[in-house]
Amino acid sequence: MSATSNPTALGAPPVESTEHRLVFAEDQEDPLRTTLTFAILVVCVATGIAGILRPNPDLVRIKRQVEAKVDLIQVDVVKQPEPPPPENLPPPEMKLPDNAPVIAVAAPTAPVAFALPVDGLVQIVEARYAAAAAPVAQTTNVVVVRPQLPAPQRISSPGTGNNPLPVLHYPGIAQRKHQTGSVTVHVLIDTQGKVTGIKLVKPTRYTELNEGIDYEANASWVGKTYFPPGPERILEFPIDFILQ
Repeated sequence: MSATSNPTALGAPPVESTEHRLVFAEDQEDPLRTTLTFAILVVCVATGIAGILRPNPDLVRIKRQVEAKVDLIQVDVVKQPEPPPPENLPPPEMKLPDNAPVIAVAAPTAPVAFALPVDGLVQIVEARYAAAAAPVAQTTNVVVVRPQLPAPQRISSPGTGNNPLPVLHYPGIAQRKHQTGSVTVHVLIDTQGKVTGIKLVKPTRYTELNEGIDYEANASWVGKTYFPPGPERILEFPIDFILQ
């Protein structure tokens, strides 16, 4: 091939064909056309939604006509009163089955005459002529009067003078709490000279001390003989509880 037949080889610019330029122009996007297309699509969609949401005027008109023609009718239901139950109804007839067992019931026995225990001869008369019942014997209450004891005899404290009673121990709980005081005691002496009971007639203001004295006196004196025989008597004496 010769150099004159090839334009590229001679340094001339390459010539593009017309067909190639046309194809390139068709491939370019037009912004105006895209915007119009999108706007048309939005209008169509909005029109469809509006048509769906908007009520049909024909249906609305028919509904109003039907409502105008329908009238509400109020019906009052009155309950009829029940008839009163009939009076003096016969008891219902009980029908037993054919194969019901037969229960034998004994007939009531005739009254039996018996004798009443009586004293002597009696006459049977009507009830209105019968004599009244015999009076019930009244019982007499027997009251045993015990001879009144003489006034208490005042003696000295235990372990001193004419009082042979042993001295009581100081109650431990009262001693620990430093409780002190004086009590007056009555002692009951029987005819044998035995101590049968005691009583604190003037206790102290401490409960523990009073309970301790009562316990010690019953344990040491009651049931034991300390005095000579003689008439039943009450002896009175004081007891002092002092801490040293």
